[in-house]
Amino acid sequence: MTSAIMAFLHHLAAFTLTAAIIYEHTTFRKDLSLAEARRIQRMDILYGVSAGFLVIVGLLRVFYFEKGAPFYAQNWFFWTKMLGFALVALLSIY
Repeated sequence: MTSAIMAFLHHLAAFTLTAAIIYEHTTFRKDLSLAEARRIQRMDILYGVSAGFLVIVGLLRVFYFEKGAPFYAQNWFFWTKMLGFALVALLSIY
């Protein structure tokens, strides 16, 4: 049961992160009003919080809930996904 809850939280964070990015992408333009700029700021905070939550829950799933760290340590797809996530995180900070 706990594994299912962790999977739900992991997916919820991923979909929240995606929704925040889509909102920012569709709303951002040159002539923003102050209210729109503040909404984008709030979405950016939501993006950061959901990304952090996604990483924390994901690491908990790797080390405590799913197939275990040895399985993921040898999985090239897992490391490709982590590299992609890290690159996007660095680009979003920049």
